Amino acid sequence: MNQFSAGRAPVSGPLQHRIAGAPFVVTVFLSAALVFLVQPMFARMATPLLGGSPNVWNVSLVCFQAALLAGYAYAHLLTHLVKSLSRQVMLHGALLVVAALVLPFELTGLFGDPDPARPALWLIGVFAVSIAPPFAIISATAPLIQAWYARTGR
Repeated sequence: MNQFSAGRAPVSGPLQHRIAGAPFVVTVFLSAALVFLVQPMFARMATPLLGGSPNVWNVSLVCFQAALLAGYAYAHLLTHLVKSLSRQVMLHGALLVVAALVLPFELTGLFGDPDPARPALWLIGVFAVSIAPPFAIISATAPLIQAWYARTGR
Protein backbone atom coordinates (compact mmCIF):
# COMPACT_ATOMS: atom_id res chain seq x y z
CA MET A 1 0.00 0.00 0.00
CA ASN A 2 1.55 3.29 -1.03
CA GLN A 3 1.00 6.84 0.21
CA PHE A 4 -1.62 7.57 -2.46
CA SER A 5 -3.81 4.51 -1.89
CA ALA A 6 -5.84 6.19 0.85
CA GLY A 7 -7.03 8.84 -1.58
CA ARG A 8 -4.82 11.69 -0.45
CA ALA A 9 -1.17 12.38 -0.03
CA PRO A 10 0.30 13.11 3.39
CA VAL A 11 1.11 16.74 4.10
CA SER A 12 4.84 17.31 4.19
CA GLY A 13 7.51 19.73 3.11
CA PRO A 14 6.75 23.42 2.50
CA LEU A 15 2.97 22.96 2.81
CA GLN A 16 3.39 21.44 6.26
CA HIS A 17 5.47 24.45 7.35
CA ARG A 18 2.81 26.85 6.04
CA ILE A 19 0.06 25.00 7.87
CA ALA A 20 2.11 24.88 11.08
CA GLY A 21 2.82 28.61 10.79
CA ALA A 22 -0.84 29.59 10.32
CA PRO A 23 -1.60 30.00 14.06
CA PHE A 24 1.41 32.30 14.38
CA VAL A 25 0.24 34.45 11.46
CA VAL A 26 -3.32 34.67 12.76
CA THR A 27 -2.13 35.58 16.26
CA VAL A 28 0.19 38.32 14.98
CA PHE A 29 -2.60 39.72 12.79
CA LEU A 30 -5.14 39.75 15.62
CA SER A 31 -2.65 41.34 18.00
CA ALA A 32 -1.80 44.10 15.54
CA ALA A 33 -5.48 44.68 14.74
CA LEU A 34 -6.30 45.02 18.43
CA VAL A 35 -3.46 47.49 18.92
CA PHE A 36 -4.73 49.65 16.07
CA LEU A 37 -8.36 49.44 17.22
CA VAL A 38 -7.66 50.47 20.81
CA GLN A 39 -6.04 53.77 19.85
CA PRO A 40 -9.08 55.53 18.35
CA MET A 41 -11.40 53.99 20.95
CA PHE A 42 -9.52 55.61 23.80
CA ALA A 43 -9.15 58.93 21.99
CA ARG A 44 -12.90 58.96 21.27
CA MET A 45 -13.59 58.53 24.98
CA ALA A 46 -11.38 61.52 25.81
CA THR A 47 -12.44 63.81 22.96
CA PRO A 48 -15.85 64.89 24.36
CA LEU A 49 -14.30 65.77 27.71
CA LEU A 50 -11.60 67.92 26.14
CA GLY A 51 -13.57 69.64 23.40
CA GLY A 52 -12.45 67.58 20.43
CA SER A 53 -9.37 69.61 19.65
CA PRO A 54 -6.51 68.26 17.57
CA ASN A 55 -4.49 68.47 20.78
CA VAL A 56 -6.40 65.45 22.12
CA TRP A 57 -5.49 63.35 19.10
CA ASN A 58 -1.87 64.52 19.12
CA VAL A 59 -1.37 63.78 22.82
CA SER A 60 -3.09 60.41 22.40
CA LEU A 61 -0.83 59.55 19.49
CA VAL A 62 2.31 60.42 21.45
CA CYS A 63 1.11 58.45 24.47
CA PHE A 64 0.30 55.40 22.37
CA GLN A 65 3.68 55.57 20.65
CA ALA A 66 5.39 55.71 24.05
CA ALA A 67 3.36 52.71 25.27
CA LEU A 68 4.14 50.84 22.04
CA LEU A 69 7.85 51.48 22.58
CA ALA A 70 7.50 50.25 26.18
CA GLY A 71 5.79 47.10 24.91
CA TYR A 72 8.55 46.45 22.41
CA ALA A 73 11.16 47.02 25.12
CA TYR A 74 9.33 44.52 27.35
CA ALA A 75 9.29 41.97 24.49
CA HIS A 76 13.01 42.47 23.92
CA LEU A 77 13.85 42.12 27.60
CA LEU A 78 11.62 39.09 28.03
CA THR A 79 13.22 37.21 25.13
CA HIS A 80 16.75 38.08 26.27
CA LEU A 81 16.45 37.74 30.05
CA VAL A 82 14.14 34.73 30.32
CA LYS A 83 15.81 31.90 28.41
CA SER A 84 13.08 29.28 28.77
CA LEU A 85 10.47 29.55 26.03
CA SER A 86 7.80 27.97 28.20
CA ARG A 87 8.43 30.52 30.95
CA GLN A 88 8.23 33.36 28.43
CA VAL A 89 4.90 32.06 27.17
CA MET A 90 3.53 31.54 30.69
CA LEU A 91 4.63 34.97 31.89
CA HIS A 92 3.30 36.80 28.86
CA GLY A 93 0.07 34.79 28.94
CA ALA A 94 -0.47 35.70 32.59
CA LEU A 95 0.21 39.37 31.86
CA LEU A 96 -2.25 39.26 28.94
CA VAL A 97 -4.94 37.90 31.25
CA VAL A 98 -4.24 40.65 33.78
CA ALA A 99 -4.25 43.25 30.98
CA ALA A 100 -7.63 41.99 29.76
CA LEU A 101 -9.04 42.21 33.27
CA VAL A 102 -7.92 45.80 33.84
CA LEU A 103 -8.79 47.27 30.44
CA PRO A 104 -10.82 50.41 31.12
CA PHE A 105 -14.34 50.71 29.76
CA GLU A 106 -14.48 54.37 30.74
CA LEU A 107 -12.00 57.05 31.66
CA THR A 108 -10.75 56.95 35.20
CA GLY A 109 -12.03 59.56 37.63
CA LEU A 110 -8.75 59.46 39.54
CA PHE A 111 -7.66 62.82 38.13
CA GLY A 112 -11.06 64.51 38.44
CA ASP A 113 -12.40 66.71 35.68
CA PRO A 114 -9.99 67.90 33.00
CA ASP A 115 -8.32 71.24 33.65
CA PRO A 116 -9.21 73.58 30.75
CA ALA A 117 -5.86 75.33 31.17
CA ARG A 118 -3.83 72.10 30.89
CA PRO A 119 -5.86 69.39 29.16
CA ALA A 120 -2.76 67.65 27.79
CA LEU A 121 -1.37 66.95 31.27
CA TRP A 122 -4.71 65.57 32.40
CA LEU A 123 -4.89 63.31 29.35
CA ILE A 124 -1.33 62.04 29.86
CA GLY A 125 -2.12 61.21 33.50
CA VAL A 126 -5.34 59.42 32.62
CA PHE A 127 -3.59 57.56 29.83
CA ALA A 128 -0.71 56.49 32.08
CA VAL A 129 -2.94 54.94 34.74
CA SER A 130 -5.74 53.53 32.60
CA ILE A 131 -4.76 52.26 29.16
CA ALA A 132 -0.96 52.44 28.89
CA PRO A 133 -0.04 49.31 30.92
CA PRO A 134 -2.50 46.94 29.19
CA PHE A 135 -1.70 48.49 25.81
CA ALA A 136 2.03 47.93 26.31
CA ILE A 137 1.46 44.25 27.15
CA ILE A 138 -0.87 43.75 24.18
CA SER A 139 1.53 45.52 21.82
CA ALA A 140 4.32 43.16 22.89
CA THR A 141 2.41 40.13 21.65
CA ALA A 142 3.26 40.53 17.94
CA PRO A 143 7.05 40.79 18.39
CA LEU A 144 7.02 37.99 20.96
CA ILE A 145 5.09 35.65 18.67
CA GLN A 146 7.52 36.45 15.86
CA ALA A 147 10.52 35.78 18.12
CA TRP A 148 9.01 32.51 19.30
CA TYR A 149 8.26 31.46 15.72
CA ALA A 150 11.86 32.25 14.74
CA ARG A 151 13.04 29.91 17.52
CA THR A 152 11.15 27.03 15.87
CA GLY A 153 13.62 27.13 12.97
CA ARG A 154 11.00 27.46 10.24
